[in-house]
Amino acid sequence: MPLDAATEHRYRALFLTAEDVPGLQPGEAVHREDAESGDTVWMPCRGIKAGFQAWQRIQGTDLTRLVDIRWLFPSDVAAQRYHEARMAANAEGFSPVPAFVQPGADVMAFSGRDPFGLGGEMRIYLFVMGRVAAKLFVSGLGEEAGVTILKRASGRVGAALRASP
Repeated sequence: MPLDAATEHRYRALFLTAEDVPGLQPGEAVHREDAESGDTVWMPCRGIKAGFQAWQRIQGTDLTRLVDIRWLFPSDVAAQRYHEARMAANAEGFSPVPAFVQPGADVMAFSGRDPFGLGGEMRIYLFVMGRVAAKLFVSGLGEEAGVTILKRASGRVGAALRASP
């Protein structure tokens, strides 16, 4: 069922903007009310809307890619349940690395090598904040830049949640 205009606006406010990711260009974006194929947790957690916005930069043979993903739920409890149940799937087989302390967010971090053999390290940050579960996939950026984007993403989620009725 489509969201009313005000809820849709608040949902869109959960995502990073061009201001948050300087030098990256927007790419594919998908937003939907149903679950991805194979996600058996979405319905029991009463998911409302999920989506992603990809950002990237290509310079010669260097690729920087960021995929900003959000899952919206009716309650904090449902978001936390989804976050915990989907942790392994959303980590995509990457290895856990020390998590980051982010005020108001439960953050898990994972690292791995790109499966295409290009040699790049990739990181995944998973966090839950209020009634939102989130994932950031980062490739082609150093760890410090990835943490900066993580902070911006949690800031966007926090601001959108504070603006919600």
